[in-house]
Amino acid sequence: RVIYDTEIDRSSITSAGGNLVFNNEVTLNSDEVSDLNANATLTGNYEKRLGKNSIGYDPSTQTVTWEIKYNYDEATLENGYTLTDKIPQGMSVDWDSILVRPVIITSNGSVAYDDPLIKGVDYTVKDNGDGTFTIASTDPLNTALSIQYTTKVTGILDDDSNFKNEVSDGDGNTAGGNHTVEQQNVIKRAIGYDLANNTVTWQIEVNNLKETITDWSLTDTFTNITGEMIPESLTMLDRDTGKNLTGNLY
Repeated sequence: RVIYDTEIDRSSITSAGGNLVFNNEVTLNSDEVSDLNANATLTGNYEKRLGKNSIGYDPSTQTVTWEIKYNYDEATLENGYTLTDKIPQGMSVDWDSILVRPVIITSNGSVAYDDPLIKGVDYTVKDNGDGTFTIASTDPLNTALSIQYTTKVTGILDDDSNFKNEVSDGDGNTAGGNHTVEQQNVIKRAIGYDLANNTVTWQIEVNNLKETITDWSLTDTFTNITGEMIPESLTMLDRDTGKNLTGNLY
């Protein structure tokens, strides 16, 4: 049995990622028998140079966490990198949330995060003033990077809205992610059904963003419901205190 390693030609790995097939053929020569041939094939899957996704969402603050995955193909970039991110319209960046970490990719494809890089030392951040910002470094790069940060809705949403976030690296590679942010003014859902008593329990959430509102009213309209509201079932809860409000408060 013969075992040996071969080195992969990095030039065969493109920034577009995808599958790369490795073929290896061997021929056994002998005076006793005719030539014997055998071959083996291995397929390697490589990440794209640039990726982008939403990885978290806090509905109470309408904050979305985004992740840029860069250089997961582990190319050697002698001149560093420049990533330009387009901020979703109607959102603002929390500049203090930016987290840049080297990523260690093991032989089985799992990842581990190294210690965070230092802003102003290992990389720079620049608000371009045109709805984009740039993360850049002139230091050579030969590892994968994870860049995470958060954006928050800047106004009041009357309807659920989809926000798209795009990034480019200046070398023709682009990536985008999106996330739907739900309006938090009034949310209604069915939370229970009592088959024995033939009743449905409804829940209405009002002002989840805790804006100051005055002289407000709420009208609930029944659709395709033949019964009536059961007055004694009505409760109103202050979600900050966890206490029910008394009838004289509404």
